[in-house]
Amino acid sequence: MNETYFKVNMFSYIRLIEIVLPKMVQQNRGIVINVSSQTALAPVPLMTTYAATKAFITFLSEGLSVEYESKGVTIQTVMPSMTKTKLLHGSHRSSFFAVTPEDFVSSAINTVGIETLTFGHWKHKLLVYIIEWFTYVCGNRFTANLALKVLKQSRDEYYMRINSKIE
Repeated sequence: MNETYFKVNMFSYIRLIEIVLPKMVQQNRGIVINVSSQTALAPVPLMTTYAATKAFITFLSEGLSVEYESKGVTIQTVMPSMTKTKLLHGSHRSSFFAVTPEDFVSSAINTVGIETLTFGHWKHKLLVYIIEWFTYVCGNRFTANLALKVLKQSRDEYYMRINSKIE
């Protein structure tokens, strides 16, 4: 397991929250936006540690949101899915559900103070509904195996792109 995921997606969140929350409570106002991921919603083969740390962020944020709401502090969890970045460039995953970072932020910012947990963009919310329905109909194990197949294919495509650039 990669310790970097724990440092970036767990320990840094805890430390930053410890730094900013006391001042926000003292001022009886503040907003904390924590970025999780849709991978936090279910086990994700080949991304298990990453998904687990994102689930940590989600649960930490949701719990703190309830604790600090009466103190004037809004804590929101943002759970994006695919965005059109260099990471997706050239991948067939750059699909209908992938949105530009600008479109995502423009949409997500409108949910601050309204939703404590947001998927940020309607396309990402729709994707969650589709996956949840599919999991309900077919079961967790089937969905996890399908995710494994898709992620293996994505990984293979990524390495093929990298190797073709090297040659």
